[in-house]
Amino acid sequence: MNKALTLLLLVFAFIISLNVQANINRIGIDDGLPNTTIFAVVQDELGFIWLGTTDSGLLRFDGYQFIQVPLLTEQEAQQEPFTDVGVLLLDSEQQLWAGTWGQGVSRLDPSRSSLTRFLTDGYQVQSLLEADDGALWVGTTAGLFRIASDDQVSQIGSADSEQPLLHQRVWSLAKGAQGEIWIGTSQGVHRWHASAGLQVGRSLFPEAATSSRQNEARALYFARDKVWVGSRSGLLAFEPDSWQRQVFSVPGEGEYDFPPILNTIYPISSELLVIGSYEGLFQFDVINNSYKFFRQEASLLPSLNIRSVLLDKSGVLWLGTRDGGLYHTRFARSAFSELTLADLPEWQRRYELSVNSLNASQPGILWFGTSERLYRMQLSSGEISSYETSARVNRIVSSPSGQIFIATEAGLFHYLPEQDQIEPYQIPFTSFASSPIIRDMVVLPDSSIWFGLWGQGVLHYHQDSGRTRHFAEDFQRQRANEVVQTLYAMPDGRVWAGTRYNGLYLLDANEGVVQQLNLANNSWLPSNTIQCLNRDAQGVLIVCTNRGTLFWQPDTDSYKVLYASDGLASDHMLGALHWDDRTWLVSAHGLSLISPEFENIVTFTHKDGLSATELNAGAISAAADGSLYLGTLNGLSKAEPEQLWVNQQPPAPMVTAYRINHGELIPLFLHPNQAALQLQPGQNSLELNFSAMDYHDVSRNQYRYRLKGFDERWIYAAERPNAFYSNLPPGRYQFQVMASNNHGLMSDQMDVLQLEILPYWWQQTGYQLLLIVLLLLFALVAHWYRLQHIRQVNRLLKQSIEEKGEAQMLLESKVAERTKALEQSSAALSLRTRQLEKSMQQLSQSNQRLKQLNQIKDEFISTVSHELRTPLTSIRGALSLIDNKIVSPAQASYQELITAALRNSERLSELINDLLDVQKFAAGKMSLRSEHIQLQDLIVDAIAGIAEYAHRFDVAIGFNAEDHVPLVVGDKMRLRQVLDNLLSNAIKFSPPGSEVRVCLKDHGNMLQVTVADLGCGIAESFKARVFEKFAQADASDSKQVQGTGLGLVICKNIIEAHGGEIGFEANQPQGTCFWFRLLVVPTTNKN
Repeated sequence: MNKALTLLLLVFAFIISLNVQANINRIGIDDGLPNTTIFAVVQDELGFIWLGTTDSGLLRFDGYQFIQVPLLTEQEAQQEPFTDVGVLLLDSEQQLWAGTWGQGVSRLDPSRSSLTRFLTDGYQVQSLLEADDGALWVGTTAGLFRIASDDQVSQIGSADSEQPLLHQRVWSLAKGAQGEIWIGTSQGVHRWHASAGLQVGRSLFPEAATSSRQNEARALYFARDKVWVGSRSGLLAFEPDSWQRQVFSVPGEGEYDFPPILNTIYPISSELLVIGSYEGLFQFDVINNSYKFFRQEASLLPSLNIRSVLLDKSGVLWLGTRDGGLYHTRFARSAFSELTLADLPEWQRRYELSVNSLNASQPGILWFGTSERLYRMQLSSGEISSYETSARVNRIVSSPSGQIFIATEAGLFHYLPEQDQIEPYQIPFTSFASSPIIRDMVVLPDSSIWFGLWGQGVLHYHQDSGRTRHFAEDFQRQRANEVVQTLYAMPDGRVWAGTRYNGLYLLDANEGVVQQLNLANNSWLPSNTIQCLNRDAQGVLIVCTNRGTLFWQPDTDSYKVLYASDGLASDHMLGALHWDDRTWLVSAHGLSLISPEFENIVTFTHKDGLSATELNAGAISAAADGSLYLGTLNGLSKAEPEQLWVNQQPPAPMVTAYRINHGELIPLFLHPNQAALQLQPGQNSLELNFSAMDYHDVSRNQYRYRLKGFDERWIYAAERPNAFYSNLPPGRYQFQVMASNNHGLMSDQMDVLQLEILPYWWQQTGYQLLLIVLLLLFALVAHWYRLQHIRQVNRLLKQSIEEKGEAQMLLESKVAERTKALEQSSAALSLRTRQLEKSMQQLSQSNQRLKQLNQIKDEFISTVSHELRTPLTSIRGALSLIDNKIVSPAQASYQELITAALRNSERLSELINDLLDVQKFAAGKMSLRSEHIQLQDLIVDAIAGIAEYAHRFDVAIGFNAEDHVPLVVGDKMRLRQVLDNLLSNAIKFSPPGSEVRVCLKDHGNMLQVTVADLGCGIAESFKARVFEKFAQADASDSKQVQGTGLGLVICKNIIEAHGGEIGFEANQPQGTCFWFRLLVVPTTNKN
């Protein structure tokens, strides 16, 4: 295989004794910084960061926004709108001094509300220093000045004094161990002491020409009995008395065209200095008198001109640059380091180094897998070997014998150390049709192996015996294509299997499925989707799901579930590892740590040194030396737990600014719990800004706040440190805010802002009480007046009542008379109304009957005219042909015309007979000639009589009768007429080639005759009108079947005249069955 393809350059945190964390954050214009040149950075006791800038003047920064603080009076600001601040100093009383370029010195009191100005005659200030006596020393381009505690200003070493400065431009100031002041000028260094005054200056390089700038003492610091000077020629150290000089060139000086110019010297500790220069930041060990590297680089941010340095109270290093913005990072040793593959071959660069699996169990060797390759790394030498798998490597496992197995999505591989190669290991899967997708695997001390498979359950394989057991149906029973995503081996040899859809299974190689946990039988399980499994030292099973992480103690059946709201990086954790009494949880949102040494859950991201925040599922492994290796979407990270830094400094939240009624943002400078706001009437909309004053990673700071007296509960603000309130009623409130830092530690105190909204005069209690009293007095006066008025009204009413009493009696008598007359009139009117209603009802019925008769008339005329016109037209045509001798008697068609005319004459006769019959029934003049009739014979005669008609329509007629059918009494001719009508209709509506069925059978004390056809049936809408006169389903002139609509009416009248019944059954398109029933002749009456 490809061995030693390239070298892995390991960058470990222990290479140097002190280093800056890898993540350096820049703040620029896009982040709200008004200007990218920062000459000075300081921090006050409240935690605010103060910046001295060009053009933008003095800025206050709370981690989220920059607020410009005026340093000039209003009159000065009108003349000079832009202010350059080159140096800042916070004195022992927390007064802020700002040295400007051309506008002197400004002093702000601790509340930043009072401004005092010094040296306003165009002085350009380059350095500030507070002496032990409280006096402020000011170094300018035009001399050195001292501002006493009583604000008296005096100049030191002026050009015309007895002991002038070597040069009037003062670059730097420093305080010595004995209270002396060291002064750096453009031509060298002076010392000043209260007892001796200003002493003779010393040049940095006496041999340098006077016109040379080599003697500029640009930066000064006194440490370990030496004066440290930053110059254009590097760092110098002088013995104060002997002035013996040491020059320390910066590392890699030969790489620069000119030696880096040093701007500032800042003490990190008593042993370490950091030096800002034109070529970045250097660090110098004053114990060993040598420069220290930042990891493997001589300087930090080597391309930037660093003008100011600050290490704040929480350990964050701030760097102000010229034209480069503001930088900050944690200045301490990091537990995390990135392992970077360098100089990979060109063909290999197309693969993203997303590490999916890790194994660091073998001493000195790290195995890791990516989407298509497996890597083996010698940690001591950095030598790396690469092996192609052509599939994603999901798990790398070492057996008790040291054998390496690689579970991939293309099956199982094992490593052959003699050949330094990998090859497929198919022995456990000989019964499989193809290589399975292996999501996880564990090797037990007895060398048995468990495999979690995609869509194929779990396979157990014992290497010594070669025996396998496949748990497939147990997983596929509830859901097809179930995925076993993770496995964990218990000390007793049983294995927990976590699935994608059905929760947890406890498996035993001999007993099978011992236990199953899912939402159906365990409601405390956060989800059925299991991502990872592990177990801590107390036997607590750690179960990662996509909706929370479960910690379950099977022995006591106790549990707890942790979520992102509890401090985890996410609800969806992907992997877990319990190591050295610590539980590590990986997710796509960072690495979470649960440890007894910390009271809160800590989450680490790329800003803590990880190569990427997005960690891969299960890609975490512990080495024998205690190091942790992590696989991310962007390569490998190493963690050294003994060097782990957790931010355990509780944040100090405070309200930093406010805005009233959407106006200008106003900064607050008061100490926590000392701020108070009083809003005027109508100022009822308020925006409050707050900050945790922890700058490690403000994006991970979280807050909770409430306005006591208005909010019923705490409000959580994850990203936006603002609170907005509108339409606040007048009253007193307390705004309370708490914060947690980047590692989730909540502050142990809250900041409280007292708030009072003043009411309008008419909302004040006194005015409201006065108004109430006035209203009460007005009500009493009104009540008294009303009582007087009521008494007067009562007297008038009494008089009026007496007068009206008499009138009432007279009125009542007249009303009684009128009432009686009205009652009589009402009775008469009621009678007339009832008569009118009855007449209207009769008229309505008559009208309805007339409409029906009119409709019947129209139908009759339409039907009769059609039925008369059709045969008459046929007869007239035939006779016309004969009369005009167009057809002679000798021709065959002559007889056909005679026959057609005869047939149509008969049709006219039948129509007239039907009309006469209907008229007779309507007039009640139809008489029946009753006799005993054998219906069977009558039906046979009817069928025989209509056979020729049926033959014309190609319809057969079938008859079925029961034996010994009794007689009926009736008019034989009329019953034959009924049979002929029913048969005729059935034949007309039957399709050619079909059969009409006639049946005769008993029906209780009646005989029933049915005539059934296979025609189109009767539409549902027409069924109610079947037995009405002239009713036809198709009454149009183009109808297919001729008829008058009278046949069934005649049939119904005849049958009902016999005391029988007639009806039908029809379902489109299944045909129609008409039936009628007649009373049989009782046995005693047959004679």
